[in-house]
Amino acid sequence: MQSQETDESWSFKELGRAQTSYLTHDYHKYPAKFIPQLAERLIKDNSQPADLICDPFMGSGTTMVEAILNSRRSYGTDINPVSVLITKAKTTPIEPGFLNSQISSLLRRIKADIETKDGQVFLLKGQDLYTIMRSEHSYFVLFLTF
Repeated sequence: MQSQETDESWSFKELGRAQTSYLTHDYHKYPAKFIPQLAERLIKDNSQPADLICDPFMGSGTTMVEAILNSRRSYGTDINPVSVLITKAKTTPIEPGFLNSQISSLLRRIKADIETKDGQVFLLKGQDLYTIMRSEHSYFVLFLTF
């Protein structure tokens, strides 16, 4: 059996997390997902702009996002409804003006419901009082329903 030389350009070993989690690629920790650079290279090497890319097992939508970024049309399928939801969230464009107005509205509502006392942030909503401890070494994500 002959040994073949390995093409190291396919290893992408020089890439760190910052290079593989750009744009919407890090929205969800989907199992067994591949890095976007792999999809990008395969798309560029095997198609032309405006071609149609099919991903029959779209998983977290990496191929779909890279197709869009590389001026290809795309569609995908998956049996997992979570996969469909993730991919839709990653590939649905949001009009910037609408997004900005929603962010402004959310920030106004949060500011109206926040009170700070003695280094603690209190989120007031209705009759309930939620306390969130502040720390210089930790971050928190706050999901609100209005």
